[in-house]
Amino acid sequence: MLLGSEVLSRLGAFAINIWITRFLGVADYGKLAFAISFGVLFANLADLGFNVYTIREVSKNKDLAGKYISNMGLMRFVLSVIAWSLIVIMINVLGYPLETRTIVYLIGASTVINIFSDSFSTVFYAFEKMEYSAVLMMFQRLAPLVAGLFALLTGRGLIGLSFAYFIVSIISITLIITILSINFFVPKLEFDPKFCWKVMKELFLFNLAAIFSIVYFRIGVVMLSKMQGDSVVGWFSAAFKLIESLRFIPISMMGALLPVFSQLFVTNPKKLLADSHRALEVLLVIILPIMIGVLILGDKIIIFLYKDAFSNSIPVFRILIVAEVFMFVNYILTNLIVVCDKQKYNTLINFICCIACVVLNYLLIPKYSYLAVSFTHLAMEIFIFILCMYFLSGCLGTINIFKISAKPALAGLIMGAAVYFVRDLSLFVTVPGGSAVYLAALYLVGGFNFKGKFPWIQS
Repeated sequence: MLLGSEVLSRLGAFAINIWITRFLGVADYGKLAFAISFGVLFANLADLGFNVYTIREVSKNKDLAGKYISNMGLMRFVLSVIAWSLIVIMINVLGYPLETRTIVYLIGASTVINIFSDSFSTVFYAFEKMEYSAVLMMFQRLAPLVAGLFALLTGRGLIGLSFAYFIVSIISITLIITILSINFFVPKLEFDPKFCWKVMKELFLFNLAAIFSIVYFRIGVVMLSKMQGDSVVGWFSAAFKLIESLRFIPISMMGALLPVFSQLFVTNPKKLLADSHRALEVLLVIILPIMIGVLILGDKIIIFLYKDAFSNSIPVFRILIVAEVFMFVNYILTNLIVVCDKQKYNTLINFICCIACVVLNYLLIPKYSYLAVSFTHLAMEIFIFILCMYFLSGCLGTINIFKISAKPALAGLIMGAAVYFVRDLSLFVTVPGGSAVYLAALYLVGGFNFKGKFPWIQS
């Protein structure tokens, strides 16, 4: 049920996002994308690894659910207030016009409320009540977009859309607390100093890594907005949103594999290394043909989805899809570092990327505009890949990424050659046709085990 909700909600959200982007146009979409990035940049200070920690600990002892939720809820409430205050202060310091500030206030408040509400919704995962998680996932992903689209269609503009996001976030947290109170326990905020201090100490490195990671992912759009304006942000963000929609694939896979990998690190490190190879193989089987397809058909995809006004998004789309290949791999690698209890390496990597992103964007945006942010993102993903491979070679073993990627890359190149010769045909022909060629080529080169889905999980 949860997987079905995930797929349906993402497909629905993807379609509505496309409509909203086309309806707003380049400049207004740039304002919305900036507000979302600016809000996330500060609002995630209220997260900092609390979700995973709460699920892990409550899963071990469900009798302590109330204690964890109450204390975590209070900590996140305080952090949420601080996060929204920073949003308000910084957007005024940066001197944006009133309309942009109002949009940021509303989007920022919505983001903070949604992150705070996770304090309570983690109970559903910890108690394995996935039916509640599935319903809430659908609501939280689709309701803001539907309400926002309605606001636009009724002439309420960007501020109306932002207000719709805010109202839906209030409804969402009310719904979560109601379900929790009826079916589990009545949540309340408590403060146990020793308990809170223990949690913060355990999450210290995760917190630092999370902060640096958020800055690394979001600072480019914020700097682009201030240095180049709304239209440039719109071109970059339209392509970035398409690429970002793929990230649920490694996230979902690692969510399933993380508990298994954690056990294997203790009981059988050699099997962990072998299973890591297989996980990376699956991700590369998925992302490599997508990358090759976008490199060839990226212009037609952008124009088909967004129309000619977003034609400047085409080079961004092609650069970011290459970065996404490394991001898929890096998601496995960085989680393996956590499994090996070397979180300090992730913190170091994210810190270097954070500083490098700010410096490179500051130096390159004036001359290369949104392409600078795109290439910086690609460079950072390559840098993360190199460092992760180096650190893992010392604590787990050598990961032969070239051997893993050889067969899907070969099948992808065969597909790419076929697609290139028919690239002028409709996407409704080239995409399914290219997919069929890829699957056939992959089968012929023996690039994947078609006898079962993810067989290593069962081994």
